[in-house]
Amino acid sequence: MNMIEQPTRELLELQLLPQNSSGVEIGVLRGTHARWMIENLHTSTVYLVDHWKSYFRDGVPRESRKREAQYAGILNRFAAEIVSGAVIVLRGSSSEVHTKIPDGSLNWVYVDGLHTYEGCLYDMETYRPKLLSGGHMLVHDYNAKTSPANGTKRAVAEYLHNHPKDIVVGNSMEYSGEIAIRCSL
Repeated sequence: MNMIEQPTRELLELQLLPQNSSGVEIGVLRGTHARWMIENLHTSTVYLVDHWKSYFRDGVPRESRKREAQYAGILNRFAAEIVSGAVIVLRGSSSEVHTKIPDGSLNWVYVDGLHTYEGCLYDMETYRPKLLSGGHMLVHDYNAKTSPANGTKRAVAEYLHNHPKDIVVGNSMEYSGEIAIRCSL
């Protein structure tokens, strides 16, 4: 398969990801991207993973009114899908909630949580078994200059070294960028 390059992540996702698919978004914040995926891919099931806490200078996540309001907004924004079971909100860090998603059950994993090398690599490695064979790992902010020490790029490079049969199949050219990897499980 040739590498797909698109000007935006939305066009990349529309070209690569199947309709009626299932996936997980790690790092949801206000749910803007999750809402787009649900409406444009007509997803069957989407897990939303976030702790909705703030990071302060010491690096420790803490409760904050702003993040609590964002979490309440998620529950409101996806209320109908939550009731129907099409959206499953998993509040907690990606390391705390990953066991609630069955292995081999997802078409895609969207990584947009911690942008550190360690955080991104952890999410990629931990959530890879959740994919069906041929599923896609999407890593947001791949091109971002603001990612801590280019953590996402370093994590993707190590991930691909660890899984040589997984291949990069696409990227978006926008400022923050997104890279798509087809996983061979």
